[in-house]
Amino acid sequence: PEGLHEYFGLEAVRAVDVGLDELDGVALRGDEILFPLLRVVPMGWTLALQICQELHECVAERVASVRPENRFYDKWLVPSMRPFIHTEYVDNFVGLSKDEDTSSLVAHQVQTALQSAGLPTHDVVVGCGGNPSPFD
Repeated sequence: PEGLHEYFGLEAVRAVDVGLDELDGVALRGDEILFPLLRVVPMGWTLALQICQELHECVAERVASVRPENRFYDKWLVPSMRPFIHTEYVDNFVGLSKDEDTSSLVAHQVQTALQSAGLPTHDVVVGCGGNPSPFD
């Protein structure tokens, strides 16, 4: 957003110094000054991890069944497993349920919500890797 430009701006550069002779279809002179802006959260930035975490939680909650009351947090009591519980850790979504179909459905719905928000995802992994469920 324009209001954040001053926080994500890099030092001014000449077009020739960064190898640009056009930008968005507009011809540039070599000595033309450009003011690059980041369109991503810089990972060295103090609040980057917190912003990514909160963004993931916010997008995941667009899925009707993903609610804060069934999220489990570090060092908190684990909520009821009905019908499932979930957590987000930066760029990972974890859904746990006694029913594999439930956790699979929710994981795919969250994946779709993330992708719809322009956030790429990796493949959904379903199941417990052949290990018996600790909830049985």
